[in-house]
Amino acid sequence: MTPTPANDNRPAWFDDLLVAYQPLIWKRCLREQRPINVEETVQSVSLRAMEKWSQYHPSRNFATWLLFMCRDVIRESDLTLHNAEEYVGESTPPAQHHAAMLSDAMYPLSNREKQAVTMVAYGYTRLEIAKKLGVSITRANQLVKTARERMNDNRQVARADNQEVARSA
Repeated sequence: MTPTPANDNRPAWFDDLLVAYQPLIWKRCLREQRPINVEETVQSVSLRAMEKWSQYHPSRNFATWLLFMCRDVIRESDLTLHNAEEYVGESTPPAQHHAAMLSDAMYPLSNREKQAVTMVAYGYTRLEIAKKLGVSITRANQLVKTARERMNDNRQVARADNQEVARSA
């Protein structure tokens, strides 16, 4: 019996490999992410693998190829300001002025610094931050320190501006 080709002209052996390696994807995602997003991430990895099946060479290790893809999907789906609310759970949403103050404070930060500070706010350790951002612990510490310094500088500038406005009024 000849295997039938899968969708998108993917060979059936590729889909069989992908199904066989699903437990590996689950383990990696469980290790790297909070449980709330694991199923979605596993599906994203599987989808990406199916989309990029033609880039896989059978002479190479399938597990390694899949884990690199998994790493990329996890990095892309990590905490950012745009999806941070998923991790808040059932907590009370902040008042609008608090959100505006936070947005102003984080404005001068790079995306990496925003991610690092947000993860600190959600209780991640420096080791977890380093793993999620794909950097060393030293670099994760630097990101957090620099972000805090820049936020503090920005806050001091805002205070000075407010004092000037109060004096002129």
